[in-house]
Amino acid sequence: MFTPLGFLQVLLIPVKVLIFAILYPFQGGVPGKYVDDFKRSLVLVICRAALKLPPQDKGMLSFLSVDYILNTIMKFMHPELTKLNNFGKKYDNQSYWIVEAPNRSKHDPILIYLHGGVYYFGVSPPQIEGILGIYHLLESNKRKKLSILVLDYKLASKGHPMPAQLGDLVTLYKKLVDEGNDNIQLIGDSAGGNLAITFLQHLRISNEKLPYPRNLVLISPWCKIVPDASDHTPGHTFFDNDAFDILCWENSKGFLIDPTPLMGSTDPRSLTISPGNCTYNYSDWEDIPTLNEPGYSTFVILGENEALRDDILRWCQFSLKSPIPLKIESCGPEEKVFIKNDPTSAKTKVVIEPDGIHDGAMVVETDLIQLLDENPNTTVESLDDDRYFGMIEIVNFLNNVL
Repeated sequence: MFTPLGFLQVLLIPVKVLIFAILYPFQGGVPGKYVDDFKRSLVLVICRAALKLPPQDKGMLSFLSVDYILNTIMKFMHPELTKLNNFGKKYDNQSYWIVEAPNRSKHDPILIYLHGGVYYFGVSPPQIEGILGIYHLLESNKRKKLSILVLDYKLASKGHPMPAQLGDLVTLYKKLVDEGNDNIQLIGDSAGGNLAITFLQHLRISNEKLPYPRNLVLISPWCKIVPDASDHTPGHTFFDNDAFDILCWENSKGFLIDPTPLMGSTDPRSLTISPGNCTYNYSDWEDIPTLNEPGYSTFVILGENEALRDDILRWCQFSLKSPIPLKIESCGPEEKVFIKNDPTSAKTKVVIEPDGIHDGAMVVETDLIQLLDENPNTTVESLDDDRYFGMIEIVNFLNNVL
């Protein structure tokens, strides 16, 4: 059941929506990129309200099972786009196929989707729509060999604090490897990005001898779980971007005050929990093949106006040797992108979406599914470069490395 505070806050969500709708013609939407976009601003208003809920109440909102989302909601809403081999079929206790390539070989790519949601919220229909959109926008020769799994990891809001989610990913990954699959890739947004990054460290420090992911796609990865009080001071993005982003200090400072609902007694100062809460050292990342060796690749996208921009760019500086500075306000467009195509190293791309927000591709750009419903032959080249900036970048990168 909801706590009294949580119940009250849930009741207030439609009130906030109504107030927003009334005021929109006079003051516009959420400041920033979507100030003139009613629908996307409304999404941000609702998400901010949901993030304000107490931890246990966030779990109450995650009442739809992944099985129901895939096999009932998605198949009803997108009947043509879900006509994929084994769509919605369970692979193991914690994962489901979005698509399993027909007659796939053990060398064909398997992409594991790690969803965001601060480890409190389960996977949502829009996130599945986002992954479906990415898949259908890929070049046909890339699609035909690609399989995608979604990991339905256990939630901290339902009694499974960190690092339970890492354990779920390790279990799935080992099963795939034990079956002979040798081309496993990860895509994660927000908390899912944290899970992907900490998984690399798990492989590095454990004795399990598992192969590293071939490709890594990180969408606004949550690199630093517990913020510092100084993060909410002028000159830091948690302060400067507070009005623009889906994440705000009011909803994030709880991890500073009391992180136990999220991680129990686990110390956040661990590379397998929160790298950003550790002292960064280049040596902790230099021997990870996914980030450094030929034949591997890493892609990172973040928003210019997101609260976590400082944390993400700092991680990129140490793990990927990105030259993008934390203070980007005086940088030109070419300085907000880092690309490394050195044949002696892993392919790397770090890109900052102009005026973008946290996890924009998987929060607001998932409405591209409507374009695909209307025309399944929609191509990435036909999309609006600004409206679907993140999706275009992700699809183009995957087309390049798959």
